[in-house]
Amino acid sequence: MLQDRSKVGIALIIFYIPAVILAAYLLFRRHGRPRLGWYLLTAFSSVRFASGIVMIVFENNPTVGLTIATIILLSVGVVPLILATLGLLRVAFSLDFEQKHLVHRLAIFVRIIFGVAIALLIAGSVLVGNYKSPSSVRHGDGLVKAGNILLVAILAALIMLQAYIWRQRRGISRASMTIVKGSASAMPFLIVRVAYALLSVFSTSQKWNNLTGSIAAFVCMGLLMEYVVVGIYIGVGISIPPVGKDKLRDGDAHVVLTA
Repeated sequence: MLQDRSKVGIALIIFYIPAVILAAYLLFRRHGRPRLGWYLLTAFSSVRFASGIVMIVFENNPTVGLTIATIILLSVGVVPLILATLGLLRVAFSLDFEQKHLVHRLAIFVRIIFGVAIALLIAGSVLVGNYKSPSSVRHGDGLVKAGNILLVAILAALIMLQAYIWRQRRGISRASMTIVKGSASAMPFLIVRVAYALLSVFSTSQKWNNLTGSIAAFVCMGLLMEYVVVGIYIGVGISIPPVGKDKLRDGDAHVVLTA
């Protein structure tokens, strides 16, 4: 009989098959450069699809290697989704803010911090997964905590970028406004997801543990929040006209908001 996490793994596989297909369509067929957001959306959906498979295998054969793989996929896997938010905002930057060097510098800074966060989370997850060594677990826990703190700082920076675009709304294209509205509507769900990640590493309660904690918290505060964000971003990608080297290729590409 399947246990709870195996059932969740099956659900991930089923739910993320269409997500991978739609994200890949946005990446390879609908939009041109900048493609960062669509690359990362496709990568995240693929990671979550793989997470479902690994969760099923792990629950039936919890080896050290599978423990490490599961921890990495569940903790680091959310990073591409957060970075996809920056990727979407880059589309707006390319449409309406090409001459705003400060905005682009802030975006580059956020990407660098993302790289540091990913390195910390991966290194920490590998050490935590080696549960036979208390010293490794302790050091890994510290690295994972540092990585998650950086994710909070990144979310704050993304909110600042969204607020900046919103303040310029009277002079930007409808596509840019669709992007900022979509990313802003996804932000509460990302905040809940990151809050769950923080609880999983800072709380002493096993309730928040990804592998052994409450399945309800894991699904509702973790996986469900991610899936809602994926749905919002796919919806944004489909609703805006195709974006490429010549900005938006449709005839109404550069319609500017006047109110």
